Amino acid sequence: MAANIFVDPVIVATPDEATDRDGIVAWLENLALWLKEALSAHFTWLHSAKITELLEVNGRFPGFMNLRDLQRKYRLDINPTLLARNVNEFFRNPEFDLGNSLENLGVLTEIKDGSVTIQPAAMAARWPDFIQAAMYSLLVTSCVCKQIAHAFTQHLHIATLKFSDQIQEITVSAIITYVIPELVCQPGDAIVQTFPLLFTPEDLLPLINVLEFWYKGEGGIVYMIKQQHKKDWHKSGGSFLQFSLGSHFIESINASGLDTNEIVLRRIIMLAAATIADEIKRIPGAKLHPLRISPAPNSPQRMRGKDQASAWRIDVMKYGAGWRLHYWHIPGPAGGSIEFSNVCKESDDMIYE
Repeated sequence: MAANIFVDPVIVATPDEATDRDGIVAWLENLALWLKEALSAHFTWLHSAKITELLEVNGRFPGFMNLRDLQRKYRLDINPTLLARNVNEFFRNPEFDLGNSLENLGVLTEIKDGSVTIQPAAMAARWPDFIQAAMYSLLVTSCVCKQIAHAFTQHLHIATLKFSDQIQEITVSAIITYVIPELVCQPGDAIVQTFPLLFTPEDLLPLINVLEFWYKGEGGIVYMIKQQHKKDWHKSGGSFLQFSLGSHFIESINASGLDTNEIVLRRIIMLAAATIADEIKRIPGAKLHPLRISPAPNSPQRMRGKDQASAWRIDVMKYGAGWRLHYWHIPGPAGGSIEFSNVCKESDDMIYE
């Protein structure tokens, strides 16, 4: 089952008045980054409608007026109308409300006053005081759901801000006074569960089920390539060449039965990411070489007449059928662009124009 990701309100809440311009800019960049992911629909992204309401009542929700005021005060290079539209598209959508999802699963809890503990303590310390009770209730109810091994929370992750150390998860504990379903625990029992944390979109890559995303079609495949590129090449300064999937790319893989082979699909995604980073020559075993007009070693490289794109071939797998990835490198500004044509056997020199 795909991961469910809850967006920590600390990402959403506008910074307090003591925050300087650099802090405001960092917050805005982080908000925009996670919003882009949340609106991509490639995972199940969640928020809390109740907490959104509390943030708005207390003047800490990033609506248009707040964003415009920040823009004017700090002379920020942002589009408050567009950002507010994206904020509203996600945080005001009741379909993404974690609290409502838990209630629909039939999970309700009451907690002993003062019994909730969250480790690291810095997690809760970052929340405005007026949302802490709502967050405690939401997380403890998620713990109950996880304790009964419901898949919805078994795969629940929390997108949040980085901590100063290397902590990768939070632990939530509380004493329950009442719970539905009643068989989960008895009144007075303590409940303890952990939830993994995500700090940047790069952390999403290990959560990707390559087979599931492959079946989403072109959108899912393009997303996987971009995520792989972020993980492998973003920090090392690799290029990012614009790319597209040719009309026969997915068909060539599915028709060969490779769409059920996780190892091969992961290799294809990794090679595609290295290609758009212009780093494919550094990949062991890829053996980048021109796709020539004929088998003769001195034969000219194939060129596409309509755009003068050059044809290239990469080794996907050395053994078995010896699968190869064919692509076009289209000349143009900033290194040109890539069109992934097809995957075929070693003995096949087909590339689709």
